[in-house]
Amino acid sequence: STIVHDFNNVLQPITLFSDLILTTLSKMDESEDVKKLSNFISKIQTSTKRGKNMISQILKVAQKISEPTHRIDVKKIINETLAELQVIKPSHIKITFFTDLEYSPLEASETNIHQVIYNLCNNAIYAMKNKEVGNLTIHLDKIPVSAETKHIIHSPESLFFYRIIVRDDGVGISQINLEKIFEPFFSTKQNDGGTGLGLASVY
Repeated sequence: STIVHDFNNVLQPITLFSDLILTTLSKMDESEDVKKLSNFISKIQTSTKRGKNMISQILKVAQKISEPTHRIDVKKIINETLAELQVIKPSHIKITFFTDLEYSPLEASETNIHQVIYNLCNNAIYAMKNKEVGNLTIHLDKIPVSAETKHIIHSPESLFFYRIIVRDDGVGISQINLEKIFEPFFSTKQNDGGTGLGLASVY
């Protein structure tokens, strides 16, 4: 936790000063140079946010930290997460979300649900990076609790649970790696900045 605290101290001034620079630029004439600088600073902020997210994942994996829960709408969080992914995904990948639910209330951590969706979809996007066309589909539905499914439900009084299915037509995972994908710090994309924390935090 001391190392995590030190990393946060390094990232904090980067976040603060990049915000100040963007605020200053927004008050200047909108020239091409200003636009370029604003774009550069936005990329710095994106990387800083990723760094903070990585720190948070390390803490959760190491200390098994529980996030506070409250009433959330799963469908709304999926839509918000996919909107973020639409910005960063390659243009050859199409994201489609299917659900018949108008509202999907759940007592849970919004941060955790967002992180699960983001990490699963981000891995799927990476698996399709070399395809000419890639398709990522997310499906949300409500499943009644039955004798076959009650063992996965934490609350015995629950009558149903939400199921989120994430599918892609990427290269797939070898059997050897499939057995390790939820291990903390295991990654098959070390050369592309993989931390091995994404699926570990999902699990």
